[in-house]
Amino acid sequence: MNRKLLTLSLSAVVFLASCNGVSETPAYNVYFFTANTAASQVDTIFDQEVGTLIERPEDPTRSGFDFVAWYLDLANTIEWDFDTDVMPSESIVLYAKWAPTIRSITYDLNDGEMINETYPTTFVPGSTFVLPQARRTGYLFRGWYLYDQVLENFPNNEGTKPGDPAITTLPSTLFEDITLYAHWQAIKAVVTFRSNH
Repeated sequence: MNRKLLTLSLSAVVFLASCNGVSETPAYNVYFFTANTAASQVDTIFDQEVGTLIERPEDPTRSGFDFVAWYLDLANTIEWDFDTDVMPSESIVLYAKWAPTIRSITYDLNDGEMINETYPTTFVPGSTFVLPQARRTGYLFRGWYLYDQVLENFPNNEGTKPGDPAITTLPSTLFEDITLYAHWQAIKAVVTFRSNH
């Protein structure tokens, strides 16, 4: 008698739950972790049904880095495949993996040449190092600048803005490709004439 009453009670609960619109299949959430505030955020997917494919979000962005993929662990060892992996029976966090963007350095030597044969032509954003030296016959190397040396614009300073210091090390705040221009100062010889009389 008690067993029959228990069966009827359970049937009533299931019936009432279905009448109230409560799904028998539990759903969980998918959280996306993009590393830090410098990266764009990805919205959480709420109530993802167990056993279903998760919709791939738009790739996040981060200055100085390229997005690689989403992973199930912070160490980035288990990649999530949106085409085959399905939602487990628990909420999950997917972690973004990033790779530093390799940026290029272009040197405009303005008729000069590098002193050494090897010098950096690429950099990882956030890094810094001493820039190479250049030479040109009859000129002193003033240094590297972010603008070209245009003599007619600055006739009194040989094409360099007065008081503008040269760039000696790569700025750590750079995130894009960069072009550096060599500025030169002509070596002025002083000629003295002596009379033999």
